[in-house]
Amino acid sequence: MKQGHSNIKRRILIPLAVVLFLLLSTSVIAIYQMQNRHITQIVGTKLSSVDKLFKQLLLDDGNMLSSQIDYFDGSRSLQSAWLNKDRERLYQLSKPIFENISNKYAITHFYYISKDKTCFLRVHSPAYFGDPIKRVTLEEARRTGKQAQGIELGTFGTFTLRVVRPWMIDGEVEGYIELGMDIGHITPKLQQSLNSELIFTVDKKHLKRDLWEKGRQILGTPGDWDALSRAVILDATINIDLPELDREMDAHYHKHTRDLFSFSKGDTKYRGGYIPLQDAGGTEIGDIIVLNDVTEQVGELYSFVAVLILVSLVISQLLMVFFHNYIGGIEQTLLKSHADLQAEIEDHKKTEAELHNYHDHLKDLVRKRTEALNESNEELKRDIAKRNEVEEELRRQSQFVMSLYESLSHPFYVISVSDYSVVLANSATTTEPYEGLATCYALTHNSTSPCSGKDHPCPLEEVKRTGKPYNVEHIHSDVNGNTVIQDIHGYPIYDVNGQVIQMIEYVLDVTERRRIEEEKARLESQLNQSQKLETVGELVDTVAHEINTPTGVIAAHADAMLLQIGDSGEHAEGLRTIRKQTRRISRYTRSLLEYSQRVQFQPNPARIQDLIGDCIYLLGHRFRAQNITVSTTFPDNLPEITVDKLQIEQVCINLLNNAVDSIGKNGEIHISVDQVPEDTRRASPASVRIEVRDNGKGIKPDDLPHVFEPFYTTKLTSRGTGLGLSISKAIIQRHHGTLIVSSVPGEGAVFTIILPISNRGKKV
Repeated sequence: MKQGHSNIKRRILIPLAVVLFLLLSTSVIAIYQMQNRHITQIVGTKLSSVDKLFKQLLLDDGNMLSSQIDYFDGSRSLQSAWLNKDRERLYQLSKPIFENISNKYAITHFYYISKDKTCFLRVHSPAYFGDPIKRVTLEEARRTGKQAQGIELGTFGTFTLRVVRPWMIDGEVEGYIELGMDIGHITPKLQQSLNSELIFTVDKKHLKRDLWEKGRQILGTPGDWDALSRAVILDATINIDLPELDREMDAHYHKHTRDLFSFSKGDTKYRGGYIPLQDAGGTEIGDIIVLNDVTEQVGELYSFVAVLILVSLVISQLLMVFFHNYIGGIEQTLLKSHADLQAEIEDHKKTEAELHNYHDHLKDLVRKRTEALNESNEELKRDIAKRNEVEEELRRQSQFVMSLYESLSHPFYVISVSDYSVVLANSATTTEPYEGLATCYALTHNSTSPCSGKDHPCPLEEVKRTGKPYNVEHIHSDVNGNTVIQDIHGYPIYDVNGQVIQMIEYVLDVTERRRIEEEKARLESQLNQSQKLETVGELVDTVAHEINTPTGVIAAHADAMLLQIGDSGEHAEGLRTIRKQTRRISRYTRSLLEYSQRVQFQPNPARIQDLIGDCIYLLGHRFRAQNITVSTTFPDNLPEITVDKLQIEQVCINLLNNAVDSIGKNGEIHISVDQVPEDTRRASPASVRIEVRDNGKGIKPDDLPHVFEPFYTTKLTSRGTGLGLSISKAIIQRHHGTLIVSSVPGEGAVFTIILPISNRGKKV
């Protein structure tokens, strides 16, 4: 029977083992192929990405070059120099612009080309001209009459992106403008963007060895013509085994395929492919070899296959052992079934006798257990009584502590350091009884996150970090929802191990104290400002007196000399000029005295456009010296306004001088005047609005609120006293008007004056 049993197991186990081996082997091979195909797909996707990104970068650079040509194309000065065939003038106009775009955009080539394809001027190399230009992009621009662009292989084996545009002047093509840039900067962009190693190669049949080697020397980049049999390397982001690369490229050349290939460098494994490199004429002149590091993926693949094989072997062994034991177990079960039935009958008889013995023993155990439970119940009653006494004592202590908390007039908290929850809070913290559900930052700040930052540090975090008391000021919400400034004192609570588990926070409202301090500072600032203004008045009075005395003497002598020599004398015109200027000095000193309230305000009807015209004429020498253009906009129906002409003239001159100082050189100032009708709803009389607008450097936001303060200036101390705008604002206010300013840094400033048409002045 044992021999028959062995035959049965063999007939079942051998076919089973063969089937398991085939299934597991097929699974391993299929998984390996799938993973390997996945790696190939990733590499293929990267090849496509490199191709697309390379073309997009070329397109972006071409658009940038085209945008630069837009300026040259429409420049009338460049067109004039070109039509006059003035090479030197054309070079002088183009050179600074080329240097700017060369530094900014790495543009390396700039040509002016005649209609016969002869180089008229190389801005990047002006000494060389007159040679014929033979390039695909130029031919394309001539053939189509439109802009052409593309990369072309240079004489020294460098790639240059070129953009050529027909130069249309008065509707006729008068020549061609070409901008170009080397494309070497694209290689690191491709590598950084796609994390792939790149090798740019050019077939040797498109190059001459002596010129290529000369180009390497000029560029200062190493190169070996004989390193590869069919091509030379123009640029590479990786150092590799050139003989092995040469063999791969040679095989690629003979197969005429673009299939992916595998490549190794030491322990690093690469998988890559070829992207055709075409010039502007569509000629394939080389390749971009893209190498992707797949060392990690291949290693993972091999490891995965090894683990899969090992697991398959283990599973096969386990299954064989399982089926061997399982089949043997079935046989043993059949043989023992009968014997087990006989033994079971005997066991039932023995069990019945043992049950009688267990029944008697169980009764004895129940009796003893009942007695022990009764003793335990008595002990439990005594423990409950002691616990009730302890709880009563704790309750009395808790009531005492709560009474102590509630007696405090300031907010008092106990906060958990683990989750910021407020464990305990007195009635000074909320308008309703606290139920222990809020966090400290929600209760005091109405916030969803804890305090943070240098300006608003969290006292809980500081106490938790240092284990010491901490004091800080915060802005909180009081029980009525009002914003208050509070002085926070935090004290740590430790557990038995010395760890901070909670924090006591005691809060004092210092809002009123801070308000008093701020009010004190404001009053001190006003006092200082009043003292400054008083000093200005005394200084103005002294200066005006010291100036008026000598100018009066000069004017008197000039009048006396005029009387002696007559109006037609030799020096009569000079004396009249002296008399006129001394009177102007007197008028300005009178304006200073008016600012310090020493003389009477004298308004008279005046044409505001004439007054502004006089100011522009007076400052004409400054505008011409700084190459500043001044324009005006005056409506035809402007009415006369009642003003102190000298004072308003002083304001306009001050604003124009400030505009010139802000612009420096080569700028524009525009003065516009319009009439503002009366607004009875706002009790606003009919007025004239004057705007002085410049395109200078503007006023910084931090300086803007202070520009009308006395002695405040953004100029060098040698160029300004800080009184000009302060005096101007005082003059305008004395005319019942307003003077305001607006500015955008870098775009200039606008000063706006609004003067009522009818004006009797006021004291300020």
